Amino acid sequence: MAHRPGLDGVMLKIRRADECLAFLNDQRAALLEATGNRVVGEFDTAAGDYVFRVNEEPPLAWGISIGELAHALRGALDNLLWQLVLARGGTPTRATQWPIYED
Repeated sequence: MAHRPGLDGVMLKIRRADECLAFLNDQRAALLEATGNRVVGEFDTAAGDYVFRVNEEPPLAWGISIGELAHALRGALDNLLWQLVLARGGTPTRATQWPIYED
């Protein structure tokens, strides 16, 4: 059975990422409100980045949502590449995935 290219799966993954992002945004707003918007920012010269801190640790559930967000976006990229291979008349394999490199 031939597979037709389509972006339905890509869009579903992006929608899931949007849900995670909305949850995290709501949680961020609640945390800042609970701490009276006390955010301390400082420049980390060793890293060359600004670091922002609040007085409370973020809820553990944030890590789960951040992981789901990253997984959904990575899955959307993989699914997009799969669909591009199909659209060009190719046959995707288990190795068909979006290249992600640290460098």
